[in-house]
Amino acid sequence: MMMHLKFVPAMAGLALMTSCSVSNVKSTATVIKDCTGTYLRINREDYQVCNADILKNHQQGSTVSATYRKVQKCPELDGRIVCAMYHEKAGNIRIYTIN
Repeated sequence: MMMHLKFVPAMAGLALMTSCSVSNVKSTATVIKDCTGTYLRINREDYQVCNADILKNHQQGSTVSATYRKVQKCPELDGRIVCAMYHEKAGNIRIYTIN
């Protein structure tokens, strides 16, 4: 009986790890726009917005509340010609709602 109880925490941990998925995050952010693209500054880090059209009516420096998800790739940005300026970023995000 004691041997079986040792496996309970391990099995619970395994179930928790396999059931977790990437979820949307809601955060207040600052809109950053330059010749390299559109970004949201969240906790002092810039994330490039894949679907930047969603922010077309928001000005540089404005504060928004956004629901987003971090993503690895942005098909919308593939092959897009931008300026030669470098903009350091923490990653890419896709916005789902914006206020």
